Amino acid sequence: MKENKYRSAYCGDIKLSDKNVKIAGWVENIRDHGGLIFVDVRDETGIIQIVSNDAKLFNGLTRESTVTVSGLVRSRNVEDYNSRLKTGEIEV
Repeated sequence: MKENKYRSAYCGDIKLSDKNVKIAGWVENIRDHGGLIFVDVRDETGIIQIVSNDAKLFNGLTRESTVTVSGLVRSRNVEDYNSRLKTGEIEV
């Protein structure tokens, strides 16, 4: 993929690399677990989970909002793996 101002990688193509990525897509789901926010972002290649403890970042965000997100790719805890997703072992 050719990097542009909106993304450096497609959601479904991200691999564990301990590097920063920029993704763009639609909000699939938003979950608030007591101050820890999980947002699933999808594009034409798949879904990736975004995690943050700064709720202000997500003010006004709804399902189907379009977003561009930058962050560090990291491994999920083993007990949190999602085998239904191609990216189920990582998060941004």
